[in-house]
Amino acid sequence: MKPNEVKHLEMIQNIVDRMNRNSFQVKALTTVILAGVFTVFSRIKYVEILYVTIIPVILLWVLDSFYLQTERKFIELYSDIVKGTRYKSKNVFDMNLDGYNGYKNNLLYSMFVSINCLIYLLIIVLLIGIGVYLKPKLSV
Repeated sequence: MKPNEVKHLEMIQNIVDRMNRNSFQVKALTTVILAGVFTVFSRIKYVEILYVTIIPVILLWVLDSFYLQTERKFIELYSDIVKGTRYKSKNVFDMNLDGYNGYKNNLLYSMFVSINCLIYLLIIVLLIGIGVYLKPKLSV
């Protein structure tokens, strides 16, 4: 491999690592939000706060899936560079991801065909379940 190709691969590895870190930070933020909501809920006892929390959880799920989608695109770019099929253009450090829009690289696939689906759906079901379970007990 040429030195430019190696440098390009290092740049892509750094981007994949950053996407992975961002995804982890979104999961950590989700955990912090849930801890905060349960803390507030323990004080004010309004079940509606559990239902309102579903909105930021869904938004964080979409954001996490976006990072996963982008990570997958860069992994495919990396793979193409290693195979030698990427350097058809004159720009050696091309990071254009337009050619990586297959079904595995779209947002809905990243949302529903990954471990993220299990994590975020479990959180949503947990919030709804706790709300349904506690609603009659708190209204008495």
